[in-house]
Amino acid sequence: MEELVTIKNITDRNIRRFLQQHMQEDINFRFPLSQSYPPTTIAATQLAGFEDILHLGIAILKTTPKALVLGEAKRIMMQLSKLMEYQRSRLVKYVVIEELVSTMSFLFAPCSRLVQFIVRTQGQR
Repeated sequence: MEELVTIKNITDRNIRRFLQQHMQEDINFRFPLSQSYPPTTIAATQLAGFEDILHLGIAILKTTPKALVLGEAKRIMMQLSKLMEYQRSRLVKYVVIEELVSTMSFLFAPCSRLVQFIVRTQGQR
C-alpha cells in the first residue's frame, strides 16, 4: 500500500499540473466563446467537455489510495473511457478534448495499474 501512496502522490502532482496548464488556457485561447448571440451550441458542448475533464481531474485529486483499491480507480477509468467514446462518436469532433482525455488517462494509468495489481494479489491470499 505504501507504493500506492507514493504513486498516488506523483499522479496527483501530475494531474494538478495538467489541470493548471491546460484547462484554463485551452478554454480561453483554443476555444474562444462565440461572439454571436445566442451563443453557438458548439461553444456550449466544448465547454461541457472541458467541465467533464475538470470534474474527473478533481475526483482523482480527492480520492484516497484506499478508495482507489475499493473500486474508485475502476470507476474513474470507466468514466474516462466513456468520455472518450462519447467524444469519438460525436458528429462534430473536438480533437483537443480527445487529446486532453487521452492525456488524463495516461496520467492516471500508473495508479490504475498498481491498484489492479494490489486487488489481484489480495484476492490470491
